[in-house]
This record gives sequence, C-alpha cells and structure tokens, in this order.
Amino acid sequence: MCDLLNERIRINKILQQAIDDGFGEWSIKTDELVQHCFLALQAYYDGSCVEECLKKKAEEFVSSHLARASTNDRPSARKQAAG
Repeated sequence: MCDLLNERIRINKILQQAIDDGFGEWSIKTDELVQHCFLALQAYYDGSCVEECLKKKAEEFVSSHLARASTNDRPSARKQAAG
C-alpha cells in the first residue's frame, strides 16, 4: 500500500487543481466531482497506489471542500470575512 500521509501536500494540490479546473461550480454533482478528482489522482499515482485508497482520498477532499464552500456561502460567514 502507498504512503499517502507523506504525499498529503502533493495530493491536496492535485485535488485542488482538479476542482479549480472548471469543476468548482455548484451545478456539478458530488459523485461527478469525486470521480474527476479520483481520475486526477489516478493519473498521477497509477500503479503506485490502490484505487480504493485514491477513491477514499478524493471523497474526503471533495466532502471537505464542499463543507468549506457551504460555510463560506452563508451570510454570517460573509459578514465575518468582510469585517
């Protein structure tokens, strides 16, 4: 099994880039975003990490990203950011 802990920064950069590449819109379904992120990781780590591990990391990252986006989209969060 791969050592994703030591690759955390690189993995997060790959996943953030995948989201930023036009997939940051709310209109995309969560499962499509997870699949896109998974494919980005798979392209980089092909053969060096099992698919289940990459899929789990993609799911966790998307979940965290959507939670942050939801929090930042609330009016109270916008007031705090502006003030």
